[in-house]
Amino acid sequence: MEAKKIAVKLMNKYNTNNPFLLAEHVGILVNYEKLLPKTLGYFSNKFRIKIIHINNSINYELSKFVCAHELGHAIMHPHVNTPFLINNTFLSIDRIEREANIFGVEIIIPDSEIKNIGSCTVKNLSRIYSVPEDVVRLKKL
Repeated sequence: MEAKKIAVKLMNKYNTNNPFLLAEHVGILVNYEKLLPKTLGYFSNKFRIKIIHINNSINYELSKFVCAHELGHAIMHPHVNTPFLINNTFLSIDRIEREANIFGVEIIIPDSEIKNIGSCTVKNLSRIYSVPEDVVRLKKL
């Protein structure tokens, strides 16, 4: 199943697009912690304990996207030891990173939000939702 369909199904099931609440609903812990400066977050799955790790030095809006991206890994790639989400991995052409980016942008900017806003540029959406422009371009309407 493609990333957008999985994200939409999850949002519909739990009636929210809040990635922190979604993580809670599916039993994934979210920890804020001190990480290397360029490391925004990562997902780990050890001893059947699923954790999204988020850099505690980033702002709340960006942490929402990082959580959504890592939630994508947790749901679509639960047994893959995902690499750290570093600033430049937003641009990664690696399949699992691209899928997690698509999942994340669909969670943070669902189609209903686009309809409510009306016409808006990629740059404006990026600023409004704190999602990198290259990731907003992955948004499928």
